[in-house]
Amino acid sequence: MCVRLYVLVLISCLSISCSIVPAPDLQRLYESRPLTRDTTIEAGEVETPVILVHGVFGARLRERDSHKEVWPGGILSLMFASYDDIALPINTDTLLPGDSKLEAYAITDRAAGRDFYGAIIRTLETAGGYTKGIPGDPVSDGRRRYYILVYDWRQDNVQTAR
Repeated sequence: MCVRLYVLVLISCLSISCSIVPAPDLQRLYESRPLTRDTTIEAGEVETPVILVHGVFGARLRERDSHKEVWPGGILSLMFASYDDIALPINTDTLLPGDSKLEAYAITDRAAGRDFYGAIIRTLETAGGYTKGIPGDPVSDGRRRYYILVYDWRQDNVQTAR
């Protein structure tokens, strides 16, 4: 009886200790150069930007003409769709992707109640002091910048690199 109790207590302690995941100290991550959105870098200093590259399914897709979002859509769409509407047309002669009526336009920060890239962006902005940059816009205020590379994840990697 005592051995069973000991095993039960041990299993309980292990399950409790495994369920508690310590949160990383994000402020310390950026401590080497703690900045906030309002602080600037000394004149002549160059701050290396962060470029966020999402993974597969990481960009929202919409119709080019109507701007109606087709990916990720709502929870019912994610669960029950056949996904024919997001299939990339393939030329049967060349086996190359054909023209698509869809375009990637934003990062999938949230879908089906799950936070995907939103947490990363919030961490960059709050703990890291980064501001979202727009490619091509000059950086004259010296603040840290992050950029989001949005691409059509249905395309071939070579096409995406082009």
